[in-house]
Amino acid sequence: SDSGLTLVLDAGKNVSFGGQTAGTRLFQLGGGTFDATNVGGKVVVNAAGTSPSITAAHVLFQRLRSEGGSAIINGPATIAGLELATGTLEQLGSTATLTVTGAFSASGTSAVKGSGLLITKAGSSVDGTLTFSADAVPPKQWENQGTLSGTGTIDMGSALLLNKGAIRPGAVGSAGTLTVKGKLAFDADEGALWLDVGGPGESDQLAMLGDVTLGGALKTDQIPGYTPLDGDRIRAITGSGAVSGRFTDVQMASTLVGFAPTYELGDPVRLVHAGTGVRLFTNALGGRNWDAEDNWRGGQRPQAGDAVAREGAQARNVVPRPEPAVTRAAARFRCSARLKPG
Repeated sequence: SDSGLTLVLDAGKNVSFGGQTAGTRLFQLGGGTFDATNVGGKVVVNAAGTSPSITAAHVLFQRLRSEGGSAIINGPATIAGLELATGTLEQLGSTATLTVTGAFSASGTSAVKGSGLLITKAGSSVDGTLTFSADAVPPKQWENQGTLSGTGTIDMGSALLLNKGAIRPGAVGSAGTLTVKGKLAFDADEGALWLDVGGPGESDQLAMLGDVTLGGALKTDQIPGYTPLDGDRIRAITGSGAVSGRFTDVQMASTLVGFAPTYELGDPVRLVHAGTGVRLFTNALGGRNWDAEDNWRGGQRPQAGDAVAREGAQARNVVPRPEPAVTRAAARFRCSARLKPG
């Protein structure tokens, strides 16, 4: 290795590394930068052909940057940092795994092509448009194990974004919207959505243009200066795609304990603030069934004289079954500018 080494590829230049023997590293930069600042050139890592079998130990870059050019990974590889600045990452081999152990970022209009598995283990940020192949066979998968943030757009194409870490739209401490097109799944054991809450229209939001599978934890932090009011609703996840699953571990900041998530009542997920003692209909179990105790905050249906809150106009679609246990005569409804009576 050569600490501080910088390799710069100019326009039209193609550089290929390959032919390494088993057990050796292909190329290693101690604290340097592997910088492909070319336009139209390409960097090929682990070139196909006569090269021997390639394992992840063969490639360890301190940082790989593609700015207007192409970085092609052929076979398993580990990269300590990956930056796509209006560049392209192409992963060859349907069983290849590219592991990014350090920071991953995408700005401008960038693309990820090919099949295989992309694993990001640390902080990832998307502030531009990152597009995955729409025709990859088999479909690609991006497994986020760190914290994914930013205010850009991730177009997964035919691929799946599997979140085993935290998705945190925007930047820590301020409101922002991260958009995901395609399929997103939160891992039931390790996945989390982490939101900064500063009030209606001033909070983090995950905008889904596709299907989402919920699971794992929902966490919040309060943005300084915000004082919650009964009836405040936060559009946590927006979109019109299919929704399955629920968050099983809800962790509200101590100053936001009056909030609870509601599901498929106007948005896939909203956070609604209702005071202590108010029975909030959450639809957590699904089906918009008033009789189901698990569809109410705290797992208890309203009783005669209880204050009841149903969130939003969409909640008017909740129709009690014949001879319902909960009737309008048996409960009193709390009204506000944001929480509407049934």
